[in-house]
Amino acid sequence: MQPAAEPTTTVEHPPAAVDAPPVVEAGQRPWWAVHGPALAGYGVLTAVVFWPVVGHLRTRILSDGGDGAAYLWNLWALPHALVGGHNPFDTHDIFFPVGAHAAFNTNMPLVSVVSWPLQKLFGLGVAANLVQLAAIVLSGFGAYLLAHHVTGNRAASFVAGAAFTFAPYRFLHAAHYDLSHLEFLPFGLLALLRLYDRPSSRRALVFGAVAGLAFLTNLYYFVFLLIACAVVAAWRWRQTFRRETLLRLAQAGAVAAVVAAPLIVVMARELVVFHSLDPVRDWAGADNYSADLYSWVTPSVAQRLWRIRAFHDDTLWTGGERTAFPGFTIWLLAAAGAVWGWRHRRASGSAPAAGSTGSTGSTGSAGSAAGLWVVLAAVFVLLSFGPFLHVHGHHGARWTRFSGHYSFPMPYWLFHSFPVVNGVRVPGRFSTVGILALDVLAALALARLVARRPALRYAAPAVALALVMVEFFPSGVVTQKPAIPQPYAAIAADPGRRAVLEIPLQWRTGFGDFGDTHSDHSIFLYYATRHGKPVANGMVARYPQRSRQALLDHPIYAQIVPLQEGKPGFAATFDVYDLRQAGIGYVVYHRNEGRPAALAYLSGLHLPVLADDGTVLVWRVP
Repeated sequence: MQPAAEPTTTVEHPPAAVDAPPVVEAGQRPWWAVHGPALAGYGVLTAVVFWPVVGHLRTRILSDGGDGAAYLWNLWALPHALVGGHNPFDTHDIFFPVGAHAAFNTNMPLVSVVSWPLQKLFGLGVAANLVQLAAIVLSGFGAYLLAHHVTGNRAASFVAGAAFTFAPYRFLHAAHYDLSHLEFLPFGLLALLRLYDRPSSRRALVFGAVAGLAFLTNLYYFVFLLIACAVVAAWRWRQTFRRETLLRLAQAGAVAAVVAAPLIVVMARELVVFHSLDPVRDWAGADNYSADLYSWVTPSVAQRLWRIRAFHDDTLWTGGERTAFPGFTIWLLAAAGAVWGWRHRRASGSAPAAGSTGSTGSTGSAGSAAGLWVVLAAVFVLLSFGPFLHVHGHHGARWTRFSGHYSFPMPYWLFHSFPVVNGVRVPGRFSTVGILALDVLAALALARLVARRPALRYAAPAVALALVMVEFFPSGVVTQKPAIPQPYAAIAADPGRRAVLEIPLQWRTGFGDFGDTHSDHSIFLYYATRHGKPVANGMVARYPQRSRQALLDHPIYAQIVPLQEGKPGFAATFDVYDLRQAGIGYVVYHRNEGRPAALAYLSGLHLPVLADDGTVLVWRVP
């Protein structure tokens, strides 16, 4: 994606026109010479903020050892299956022997495939670090390019990009690899605005490709991008319904469908043939995973500046998936940008022009540009509130639905009526586009300020950037060690493809855990990347009830679960022959998890010990 070349000379408006961003003259400097410094700047900021990873690239992984460990398995498993000629979305390598249909899982097909050469060159841990750090840099750079398209001011746009990519949401989801790839939101909106500026087949191709790649990375962000694009189309409805625009949008849709086809096909197969998605019941957690009104003005305790002063009791209502704080600096600047835009539109006395984007080369006013971003921010802030409004944990009791009481229904409420779409059950994540819109408004305010006060051309953005980075600098970055216990190497060296049974046995889904429910054992999936054999445990986002029941009814697992719980009076009866008949080749016991009843029973089977490092004990089933 190659935006037009940056102008080399800035000509300020005369005093009578200070409300608009600077007008720029055409230049001949190449794109990389103009925007390359910004890209490098985000690289430097990323290195500083994420130094615990950047400075220890081979000895630390940007992961939390929980969900992040499962993402590491996803990153490894998908290209591993493709190289082996297997369908990566129909696997028995987890949840053995029932397996899982994983098209609706957080597979990140694009990221996984891109990372594969890096995995072969540097190993899984380094490859994961590189693709995740790249996401941080590209997210900031994408927001910068989008803001620059709107304002024409590089310094103001750089602040917007930094505020977007280092917002608290980033650190909340640092170990959620697919959610870290925010770059498709600003790049997608930029591609759409450029398409509206000059409808052409090439720009339609770019927009369609970005949308398709978003689909192959994170379905949430694909849905968010579609909604944001619908808002843009409605805002510029006159141009939207022109024949040429409709044609280019249709071309973009076709390109997106072709790019996303590998995943669309298997998703359709899972829905139509395997019926692998159970209907979403009740609010499916959406009422609990919604932003509170306070979420938008309450700093995250993960931020170094606010970890002492922030109200820690508020994290129940504003932390976790409810986090939506864009920063006080951005709030103030965005408010100034919105007020300026409103005044500018009133002064001009005109509605948005059909071709208006507010970019330096557009036909519309800068005030119209501000209006679009105000509307985008409002739409996504409202959607982030979920099915009904929460205010410091309170949601009223005027009406009742799904045994929940509320007083003020929100637009997300409509989502529950649409199958598949109601799978977007974490409304708090809508805050990503709301934050992006506020960042663009903040850039507009900075651009106006430096237009009116040329002496502040560099000082104002520099101060704003410093305030943003101080506000957002984290108290720490989650990491996990890449080391895998040595006994797993013994499993890898043993021939055959029989399954590995881990004790404690746990299965995880987006709707809760079953088997062992006392703690998170996703790290076992990361360990599985060492031996590459099927595992009895597993984690996927969606898992049908019939498959869950099949695992619980499995003749071995039905005994392992109560055995590891130490259920009083329970007597297991399986033996070595039963394990072998079930396709289990290895039983791994983790001493640090303390399941004495399971240890006593398995020891009584007198299985040969394949490896033991004092913590991880591996028996081989003969």
